[in-house]
Amino acid sequence: MAMSPSADVPAREPRDVRPSRGAPAAPGGAPAAPGAAARLVKFYHDVLSEMKRVSWPDRKTLTDSTVRIIIFVLFLGALIALMDLGLQFLLVRVPALLLGR
Repeated sequence: MAMSPSADVPAREPRDVRPSRGAPAAPGGAPAAPGAAARLVKFYHDVLSEMKRVSWPDRKTLTDSTVRIIIFVLFLGALIALMDLGLQFLLVRVPALLLGR
């Protein structure tokens, strides 16, 4: 059953909640948000300042880590290949041998 609006409550007009483009300032004297170009320049400067704080590994550490990762990936690939061969034997060849096909 649908309820009818109460006569005691005045109807509110819909309002636009999106900020208008080029609004000079928010109520209360707060400055307007910076434009896209200013935000992009600030982001670029922030990235540069963060990159200066990064501690980069030396060449020996980088080479050692790279070799370890390559060995691990090769080991994982070999493990997956062995599992594939084992499952192929169990799920394809054993039933074919048992059924005589």
